[in-house]
Amino acid sequence: MITFSLGICGTVLRFGVGFALSLLVAGIIAANTLRFDSEVHPLFGGVPKAGQIAWNHLEGDGEGHWTSNGVRRASLPVESDGPPILLVGNSFTEGQQVTDEEHYGHLLERELRLKGKYIPVLSFGKSGCSVPDYVASAKNLQAVFKPRWTVIQVQAGDFLGGSWREASPGSARFVRGDGQSRIKVVVQPLPKKKQKFLLRQLAERFPHVVPFSLTYRRVREFQRWLKNERPWFRTEPAKAAASDPLRSWGADYPLGDEMRLLAEAYQGRLTLLFLAPFDPKDPSGQTEQERLLQKLATANGVRFVTLRDKFQDMEKIGKSPYGFNNTLFNYGHWNRYGHAAAAQLLLTDLRNTGL
Repeated sequence: MITFSLGICGTVLRFGVGFALSLLVAGIIAANTLRFDSEVHPLFGGVPKAGQIAWNHLEGDGEGHWTSNGVRRASLPVESDGPPILLVGNSFTEGQQVTDEEHYGHLLERELRLKGKYIPVLSFGKSGCSVPDYVASAKNLQAVFKPRWTVIQVQAGDFLGGSWREASPGSARFVRGDGQSRIKVVVQPLPKKKQKFLLRQLAERFPHVVPFSLTYRRVREFQRWLKNERPWFRTEPAKAAASDPLRSWGADYPLGDEMRLLAEAYQGRLTLLFLAPFDPKDPSGQTEQERLLQKLATANGVRFVTLRDKFQDMEKIGKSPYGFNNTLFNYGHWNRYGHAAAAQLLLTDLRNTGL
């Protein structure tokens, strides 16, 4: 009986030691594969942690530096020829997948310096942002950075449906307005402090251990999906196609009002950098969404730059602006070719504005 008990204890002990060692090894591997910490900013909510050197070897081979106020660059400028240019966007502008030297903010600043002036370029990227976030944060961005010009990186999905779904705490979304205002922006308040469940505690205490962090993120994503999706197995009658092409793309959402609010928030001193989908078989073919967004931007006094203008050059050399050697071709975030193309396009556009 005693021998049997000792055998069970030995098995349990070996299992516990093996499990602990496996977590330790997973943590070491993860810590050298992905490191990216955030902090809560009093004006901007969750931003990349100041002073950190972050790296990402899961997608691409990036390593970057972040300074105060969520700005990505190795160091803040000590002198300049006037106010900076501000780049705003989501995870594409955050750019964890590339190095500082490959990031389009660094490349743009370098080109501007070669033209004879030192105009700082500040890159403010927050993963998960969309158009209502850019509208809601406009006053704070302008108060803190005082930019001479703002560039906002967008995709088609940053408008319409993605802008209206329930936002995570600290993020914004569009809601229906009343009276003269057809739509308005609402910022989701931060929740009151409450007891954290075990999975969240483990994910926050051990952010570099892949099993904890990934599981927690997937649970949160699934919860948001349940809140935003229509009930399962419920069919609805198909809507008749609208004669207005603007309504045929997202008939339920006032796209023109979204663009108007964006233009007003930045007083027209704004360029939209549009990340178009890349089709190697038809690199120059614009989508309906792209044409409509460009038309609305022009109507509201907003400059519109599309990455598509560089697609033919990339197709000739067999390159895509998206994807990395350790991911799929033409999939995911933009790579160094996409960043370089964006910098070149923005340099031309900013020169045309007289800056």
